[in-house]
Amino acid sequence: KDLPYAKLKITDPSSEFFGTRTISGQLVIPGDTNLDYKIDIRDISFIARLFGSTENSPNWNETADIITDGQICIKDVSYVAKNFGFMA
Repeated sequence: KDLPYAKLKITDPSSEFFGTRTISGQLVIPGDTNLDYKIDIRDISFIARLFGSTENSPNWNETADIITDGQICIKDVSYVAKNFGFMA
């Protein structure tokens, strides 16, 4: 399945991207890890559980790597936290 979050990658943590984008007819909200069209505690919790993992980690999950740099770190958590409460 071609998931919407796989279509848009944030490469700069200082990105001013806020809100949604539509790519190929699919709504995309960076940080919406469970695809429910809102940024809430579930998204932050998902990323926090994977905190510290890298592409080589057994628990690696690309979905949590919001700032596409091959690691789940404070940049990923912070990016989602600053958009907490956003709903499409």
